[in-house]
Amino acid sequence: MNQQQLRSQMASIWAEAFGDNAEFIDYYFNVYDSPDTRIVRCDDEGDGSVIAEMHFYPFLNRTGHGAYIYGVATSAKWRRHGLAESMICESFSRMRNWGATYAVLIAENEDLKRWYASMGFVEMDGVISVRGDSDGFDFGMEKVSENVGLYRIVNPFGFLSIYAAYYPEADFTIRISDPLLPVNNGTYHVSSRKISISNSPSGDDIEVLTPSDLLKRFPVIFDGKIIIDSDNS
Repeated sequence: MNQQQLRSQMASIWAEAFGDNAEFIDYYFNVYDSPDTRIVRCDDEGDGSVIAEMHFYPFLNRTGHGAYIYGVATSAKWRRHGLAESMICESFSRMRNWGATYAVLIAENEDLKRWYASMGFVEMDGVISVRGDSDGFDFGMEKVSENVGLYRIVNPFGFLSIYAAYYPEADFTIRISDPLLPVNNGTYHVSSRKISISNSPSGDDIEVLTPSDLLKRFPVIFDGKIIIDSDNS
C-alpha cells in the first residue's frame, strides 16, 4: 500500500485507541509521522491491513541521547496477541542504532505502568514535558502534572557513562542481563569515569542486574524537558 493508504489505516487505529479528533490526528501524521519514526504490524495472513502501530522519536537533552515512545496502539480485535510488546522490543534495537541511551514514555494509567514495567520501564521522580520544537505540539497529556516519565535503559554503556559523570568516585563491577535486548548482556566495570565491557562469564560475587535494576540501583537525575524536532520525521 502507498503512504497515504498506510497513514489512513494508522489514523483509524489511533482514533479507535485514543479517541482523538480528526484534526489532531491529521496534524500529527502530516507533521511528525515518517517511516523512520514508526513501526507497524499488518495482517499478513488476511488483507494486509495495518493492525498495530507505534511511534518513537530521538532527542538530545542534558541527560544525553534518548528516544520518546508515543502512540502505541493496536486494533481492538488484535489486542492480547503480543503485537505491542513486539513493536516496542523492535524499537529498542533501532533506538540503540540511533545512539540512544534510554527510552522514555508517559503511561496514562496504573495498568499501563505495570505492563511497561514488565518490559523493564521504571517510574522516575518528577514530571516530563514533551513538545514539538517549532510548533509546541504536545506529545504528553493535557494534565502536565500527571506526565510522569517511565524510563528504560537501551544502552547500559551510555547510562553508566552518565552515572560515572555524576559520581566520579564510582568503582564497581556488575553483570547486565537483558532478556529483551541481549546485545546489552555482559560484565561492566566502572572506575575513574571509565567504562569497560567484557563478555567473559562473571563470578558468583558479581551482582547481576536487569535494565530496571540498573535504574533503581544507580539512579541519576533525568532532564524533564524533551523537545522533538519535526525534521527527524
